[in-house]
This record gives sequence, C-alpha cells and structure tokens, in this order.
Amino acid sequence: MTSRLTPLSSWIWWSGEASPRNANLCFRKKVELPAKPERALIRLSADSRYQLWINGRFVCRGPARYYPEHVCVDEIDIAPFLLTGANVLAIHVHHYGENTYDYIHIGQGGLALEGAAECGSRRIALGTDEMWKVARHPCWEPDTARLNTRLGFQELYDARRAQGFAWTTADFDDRSWMSAVRLPRDRIRWSGEEKRDVPFLIERFEPFAGVRSVQFVHSP
Repeated sequence: MTSRLTPLSSWIWWSGEASPRNANLCFRKKVELPAKPERALIRLSADSRYQLWINGRFVCRGPARYYPEHVCVDEIDIAPFLLTGANVLAIHVHHYGENTYDYIHIGQGGLALEGAAECGSRRIALGTDEMWKVARHPCWEPDTARLNTRLGFQELYDARRAQGFAWTTADFDDRSWMSAVRLPRDRIRWSGEEKRDVPFLIERFEPFAGVRSVQFVHSP
C-alpha cells in the first residue's frame, strides 16, 4: 500500500518559461554545516525527472512516474554525502514539456526539496527556496526530435561544453546564475504526495575495458 505524505510546499522553478520543451536545468544551493550530520533526511520530487548530486557525488535519480494528483516523493538520508563546512546540493532537472506514455504534461515544471541536517543539537534547513541558483545545462541540446509518440526525446549531449563545468562541486562559481523562483500556490499543480513504492535502481560506475572502434556522425 502506498504511504501518503504531508504536502510539499516549497516548489521552485526558474524565471523563464513555465514549461519549456525538453529543458535540462541545473539547480544548486551551497550549505555550511557546523559538523558532519548524524542524519539528514530529505523529501524530494520534480517535474519531470531529477538527478541529485552532493559535493560532486551522484546520489540518486527520480521520481518514479506518477499522476500529478498523486505525486511521487523520494525520501533519502543524505548524511553520508555531507561534510563539515561547505557543501553543495546540485540537482539536474529534465523537464519534458510534452506528454509521453509515462508522463502527464500539466504545463508547469518544478522542483521541491524539504528536510534538514541534524548536526548535534542544531538542525540546518536544506529546503528549496529563492536562495537556490539555476541555469540551463550547457551540454544538453533542447531542440531534438522525439523518439516516437510513446517515448521521450533523442539525447544530444555536447561533451566539449562540459570542460570546466564542475557545477556539482562546492567551489564552482555560480554568481552569474539566476536565482530560483518560488512558485505561488496557484502554480503548484501537484498534490496527493505519496512515498516511492518501488526501489531505486542500483547504479554504479564501471570503467571501459577498452575501445574497439571510433566512428563519427556529422549532422546535416
């Protein structure tokens, strides 16, 4: 049975389009902690999908697919990824902006994170607000075709633009990024928060054993 949760209230987005097509956005927030936390439970969701990074380390991706009136919320203890001193929460949000067979388009993108780091007697808030910074991801090309009516978009990633773009690390300079915008109540179109009822995928990095051949494809 799916567990119902208290509503997420801290939805944020950027100051651009409410629902851009095939948009990859980078959200980040620097957090100073007085000590390494014993526990740091967060609740996290996004429209359409997210990847969570902390201090340059990949944590997880989600949410599981959902109906907007039963939004899926992931609960994660991120204490193992946090350090004494400077930390950064970095979230890559991919917003589809169109219907697919596993996503219902409601005309609004969003990101919501709520929680706190427990550092001894102190609780440091970790939630999304206007202090988060946001920018388009420079490597992902938004103007790509759909694979078909059921699935999403073809992925076109320019790795040349990733050089020096260490945006998931605490020392990255985000001063040129725009501030996130807190969504007013009439733009929060997700409800009925429910805890993820399927486990996270197991993901691990594996080095290449070797390269057999290299080919190039040039776009017309």
